[in-house]
Amino acid sequence: MKNLALVAALVLSSLVWSARADEPAAPAKPVDTPHLIGGNAGVLVGGVSDQPYVFGAIALNGGVILGLGVGVAFDGTLATDKVSALGILYGSYMFKNVANFAVGPELFVIMPFAPTPASTLTFRPGVALWYAPFSAPVLLGTAIDVDLTYVKASSAMKVGLVTPGVRIAYAF
Repeated sequence: MKNLALVAALVLSSLVWSARADEPAAPAKPVDTPHLIGGNAGVLVGGVSDQPYVFGAIALNGGVILGLGVGVAFDGTLATDKVSALGILYGSYMFKNVANFAVGPELFVIMPFAPTPASTLTFRPGVALWYAPFSAPVLLGTAIDVDLTYVKASSAMKVGLVTPGVRIAYAF
């Protein structure tokens, strides 16, 4: 009788364990890796290159940055010494966007609004690089850009490379 009870217990336990093995496993939760660019956060960006600028932007989820700002241009010749105020529209998409590094294409659209409004229209496509060396909400960046400037007076297109500059961004 003891052997029959032992056999019944073994059969019952094997049925319970086989029933558990047939149940589908719970789906694994996706790993939520932090991104450098995103979170629908406001960003203030300042840069020093051939033209210093500052713009406010929003860093959308998915690594998209959209911004609007102002800049200053100086022609650099002593004969004319012309200083211009610029309007800037900015957009970028960071296809590589991990915890402390982001890289992706960007586009600046730049137009002067003083002293000669809309005298040129500049498109500046390129590749932006952002890096967060520490945990503060401050990013350091640079870019490799091409300058495509349409001059309205002469209907000419000027093409050139932009001197890579330093960018500092503060996310809030």
